[in-house]
Amino acid sequence: MKENETIKEIRETRKKISARFGHDPKRLVEYYKEKQQKRKNHNK
Repeated sequence: MKENETIKEIRETRKKISARFGHDPKRLVEYYKEKQQKRKNHNK
């Protein structure tokens, strides 16, 4: 089965983001929480 290019790109991006935080789940979750909070504040 041929891998979907969009899915491949998403997975590569997620791996790069995870690597920025040493593949530490706690640090990664904090990053996404901060990103979400900034997005909420921007949309007010």
